[in-house]
Amino acid sequence: MFVEMMIPHHEQAVEMALLAPTHGANPEVMALAAKIASAQGPEIEQM
Repeated sequence: MFVEMMIPHHEQAVEMALLAPTHGANPEVMALAAKIASAQGPEIEQM
């Protein structure tokens, strides 16, 4: 059940991370967003 609940959580994090470059984020935020998207995408697949 925990894993099932974490999938939407991770999906939302990836969605928000993908918005960073188009919403005037500073370079540090953009770097963090890229890390989030690249790390959590595979985690979603694994879950």
